[in-house]
Amino acid sequence: MIQGISAQDRNFLTALDKAESRAASAESHIGSGLKLNVASDAPDEVGPSLSLRAQLEQTLQIETNMAQFKSETDTAEQAVGDSVQSLEQINTLGVQGATETETPAGRQALASQIGGYLQQLVASANTVSAGRYIFSGDTDQVQPYTLDASGNVSSYAGAASTRQAMGPDGTTFAIARSGQEIFEAPGGSAFGAVADLEAALRNGPSVQEGDPQYDSQYQAQTAAITTALGEMSNASSQMNQQLAFYGTVQQRVSAAIDAAQTLEVNQRTQLSTLTDADITTDAIELTQANTQRDAALAARAKLPATSLFDYLG
Repeated sequence: MIQGISAQDRNFLTALDKAESRAASAESHIGSGLKLNVASDAPDEVGPSLSLRAQLEQTLQIETNMAQFKSETDTAEQAVGDSVQSLEQINTLGVQGATETETPAGRQALASQIGGYLQQLVASANTVSAGRYIFSGDTDQVQPYTLDASGNVSSYAGAASTRQAMGPDGTTFAIARSGQEIFEAPGGSAFGAVADLEAALRNGPSVQEGDPQYDSQYQAQTAAITTALGEMSNASSQMNQQLAFYGTVQQRVSAAIDAAQTLEVNQRTQLSTLTDADITTDAIELTQANTQRDAALAARAKLPATSLFDYLG
C-alpha cells in the first residue's frame, strides 16, 4: 500500500504554499494599487470601507446638487436684482409725473415708458435656468406669468416653492421662493403697484385746461399718483427683502460647497488609508516571499530523491 506523506514533506509544502500566497497577495496589491481587493484581504476593514464609500458617494452627490443650486440661486439673485432696478426706474418716472408742472400729456408719455419697464419686470419673473422657470415653485415647467397686449399681467400660474437643499452636515434650507411670494406679496405687490401707478398717470383730466373742472380733476390725478408711489415704496422694500433672501441663500450654498469639498478630501483620505496599497511595503514583501520560496525549493532539491517504490510496503 502507499504510505502517507511524511511530516517533513507536509511542512515543506505548507511553507511553500504560504510563500506563494504571500507573493501572490503582494503582486495583487502592487498591480491594483489596493490592499483590499477581496474581503479575505482584511475582513475587519470591509465594513468600514463600504461605509466610507457610501458616505463619499453621498458627499459627491451633495456637491453635484449644490453646484446646480448655485447656478440657480445666482440666476435668481440676478433676476431679483434686475427687478429692484426696474422698480427704481418706474418710481423715478412716477415721481416725475407727480410734479404739478407735468402736463396730462406728459403723464401719458410717462405711463407708456412704465409699460416698457413692466415688460422687463415680467421677463424677470419668467426667468429660466437649466430649463426650469425658477420662480414657478414646484411646477417649474410652467411659465408663471404672461403679459397681454393691453399690459395686463396674468394671475400666477405656478405653485408654492417647497424645494430644500441638504448640506453635508445633514441640515436643510430653502433655496427658492415662488413668483407669487416675490412679485405679488400682500402689502408689497410689485405688479399691483406698477399697474396702479401706470393707471394713475394715464387717467388725467377728462376736460381741457381752462375748464372749471380741470383743476380739481388734475389734483385728483396727482393724489392718485402719490398714493401709487406709496405702493411703489412698499413694493421696492418687499423686492429688496427678496434680494436679501437670495443673497443669504448664495452664502449658504457657497458654505455648503466648501464644507462638502473639505469632507470629500477627508473621506478620500480615510478610504485611502483603509484600501490603498503601500507599494514599498508590498514590494519588500514580494521580494521576501520569492526569496523564501526559492530558498525552500533549493533546499528541497538537495535532499535525496525518493521514488514511488519508497512509499510501497
